[in-house]
Amino acid sequence: MTSYSGSPTFLGVHIIENAERLLEDARILRKHRRYASTVAFTVLCLEEVAKFVSLNEAQFCNGGLSNKIDHKEKHRFIGKYLAGDLNLHEVSAILDHYGYTLKLSPIEETEYRDSLSEKLPELLAGLAGDELPDAVKANTRRSSFISTVAGVIAGHYNAMKKKAIYSEILERPGDGPAAIDRKTADLLLRLANKSVNRVRQRMRNILRYCVLIVET
Repeated sequence: MTSYSGSPTFLGVHIIENAERLLEDARILRKHRRYASTVAFTVLCLEEVAKFVSLNEAQFCNGGLSNKIDHKEKHRFIGKYLAGDLNLHEVSAILDHYGYTLKLSPIEETEYRDSLSEKLPELLAGLAGDELPDAVKANTRRSSFISTVAGVIAGHYNAMKKKAIYSEILERPGDGPAAIDRKTADLLLRLANKSVNRVRQRMRNILRYCVLIVET
């Protein structure tokens, strides 16, 4: 686990350190084939990363959480952050599917237009739960990543987290924790790992250029 404790640059460093702990626990659970518990811990990890990125919005340029106690809002927020990892071909294919064209405009011309950072999460959410369009799949080798991010933004994994933890009284056979499979656990584990690594890299880049200037 990377320790950033004592850094004056970031707020709430203990939050990202807790996210790393949850991720490591999820890896251990995955090794023991505890798929439901792996899912629960990876979703909790994503929520912690969302809290940390929001708290340090000036450094991560991802905005802040509008409701810090709403779990679905945390999922939309971290999904938006991870959507920043999409490359130009992937973004263009998603926009094209919805009838949009990617165009670079001067800042002053974007006042009355949807910016990409605001529009893309909405479009990704619309892809959740379905097979990706052929045009999108043709422009990426990361269909699973895009589908999982879409599901996170759409809030599908808040219900999945509850399903991974609780068994309901009137639960039908095949529902509940036992219904969560290895594929779901692996997809979310990779996503949680990517979220933590993306934050780590950003933190390292920022700290690298925090130079103390002193008078000689």
